[in-house]
Amino acid sequence: MLGALFVVPGASAQAKTPDEWWARDKAMHYSVSVMLAADSYNVASAYTEQPAMRALWGAALPLSAGLAKEIYDEAIGRALSWRDLAWDALGTATGTTVAWLFDRYLVKLARRKR
Repeated sequence: MLGALFVVPGASAQAKTPDEWWARDKAMHYSVSVMLAADSYNVASAYTEQPAMRALWGAALPLSAGLAKEIYDEAIGRALSWRDLAWDALGTATGTTVAWLFDRYLVKLARRKR
């Protein structure tokens, strides 16, 4: 999970000058956000039984990491990319939703069978 934080900073360096919606770095933003969201949701499940709180933590880390990366890009002279942030948000929504569905239907089902 922490390794993903080191992948994201290099993503924007590979972005083409016109910020394309389907550039390689967008796939990196999306996939890292999916992974961070799902992992954060699962870590939060060790601390709370409330799915809403798990989802909040699942969304907080990838959105914060994506925003921090874009602020860093702006600080070093690269342009802040709203498209990167859009892919971060989409990945966050996907990862959190998949983790919630897994928790809701598979984990709870396994607990009932005990």
